[in-house]
Amino acid sequence: LENPGVMEWVEPCIKVINNLKSHKFSWPFVEPVDWQSLGIPDYPFLVPNRMDLSTIESKLLAGQIRSPEAFARGVRLTFDNATTYNPSDDDVHQLARKMRIVFEGHWATFHLEKTRKEREADGWKKKKKATTHMFNRVVAIEDAPAEYYFVLHYVPDLQWCHLAPMRAEGVFPATTKQGLPHPSVGRQCWKLVPEGEGQELDVSAERCRVIKAQAVKKSSDADKENWDLMDDGGDDERDEDEDSKAKSHSKPKEPKEPKEPKEPK
Repeated sequence: LENPGVMEWVEPCIKVINNLKSHKFSWPFVEPVDWQSLGIPDYPFLVPNRMDLSTIESKLLAGQIRSPEAFARGVRLTFDNATTYNPSDDDVHQLARKMRIVFEGHWATFHLEKTRKEREADGWKKKKKATTHMFNRVVAIEDAPAEYYFVLHYVPDLQWCHLAPMRAEGVFPATTKQGLPHPSVGRQCWKLVPEGEGQELDVSAERCRVIKAQAVKKSSDADKENWDLMDDGGDDERDEDEDSKAKSHSKPKEPKEPKEPKEPK
């Protein structure tokens, strides 16, 4: 917070978050939703990008939120999650709607969020910064309990990742079920640790070192996937555009030999 340019927008954000946290209607939104204690096991599936006021405050103070627009999106996400999950006649849904109005009232007084016209004038539409897409990636975290983690949820604006630990379970066999040579023969097979058996983490994307990984056994259920990890100590920084380019650079089809012209009758 020593940068004067940063202080100009961080201090108002801190005031806003403090006002929200102290509001009498804010109690459901101050801390992360403890869906296990509340007995709502479908919550993490219906609300993949979870957020709360304390997490936003921590990220703000740690310098992990880089613009007032990203701050505002995080706050709105907190209340939008509540209205998405809870039916309209539920108390939490009603409180979220009221807190959203409270936030917008506080936020508008600071004039920190640029309008659409202002963003276009700044050339925001033309600036397509290459970013690493973290969702469904395998990452390593320095000094973390597990060696590797799988990114279950990712919020790009806040650079926030929710990670599930992975563990090695044997090695890949010599042949596939179809009797073909296995491409990962002899290499360690990695899987997600079953829910409840390992510690899941919420971390900044900046702490994540992306590992080059290949899903050998693909499944719609991440817990059933088998992974071959190729960790060379570097960072697999391919973004979505590069991935699509790699797919487009597949082996070209061999040109067909021209047909001999038919003799005129």
